[in-house]
Amino acid sequence: MRTAIFAGDHPAVANSLNSVGGAYDALGRYTEALQYNERALEMRKALYQANHPKVAQSLASVGQAYDLLGRSGQARDCYQQALSIYRAVHSSDNPRGTVKVLKKNVKLTNKRMKKGEKSCVV
Repeated sequence: MRTAIFAGDHPAVANSLNSVGGAYDALGRYTEALQYNERALEMRKALYQANHPKVAQSLASVGQAYDLLGRSGQARDCYQQALSIYRAVHSSDNPRGTVKVLKKNVKLTNKRMKKGEKSCVV
């Protein structure tokens, strides 16, 4: 992996960690997905300002992993943080549909939490 090439925190490593998290997510291995997505998030927080789109991307990935693990409250918190960043950074409300998806995910996790249901990202 890129960790052999780049020392310390590096954007390429963070991108790779996020990609590996996405691959585990696609395989249904949500605990591993969460671990890689959290590592990517921490690295991106160290590399970028708190309101950077890459931080928001990682927050959304971590939120999705939490959601798929049935941890709706944590998922919603991540989705809301990502949504706040995207809104602050982008003048429009729709960077490639991301804001719309995050709004929907926040709404769905809130609804599931009220009903006491397990999470399920759509």
